[in-house]
Amino acid sequence: MTSTGTDLLKMIPFSFFIIIPGGEIFLPPALYVFPNMMPSTFVSKATIEAKQSANLAKRPLYANKIHAFLLETIKNTEEEEDFYNKLRN
Repeated sequence: MTSTGTDLLKMIPFSFFIIIPGGEIFLPPALYVFPNMMPSTFVSKATIEAKQSANLAKRPLYANKIHAFLLETIKNTEEEEDFYNKLRN
């Protein structure tokens, strides 16, 4: 439902380039300035997969940061064993 709503909102400025004769000339500069302007039906699957793989590549980095933060928190608590047991559960 969310993607459908955003696609409808993206279709309004995109329709300018489709309806007006010669408007396709301004499409490449407009996409350079607003890269997320294209509705999802016009985005290739390769682009979607590239974004997903980039997000998956970032996961270990964020997991390491969270792990380091939790270890720092454990070191700073007086009830180290209690906190660590709660964290395991």
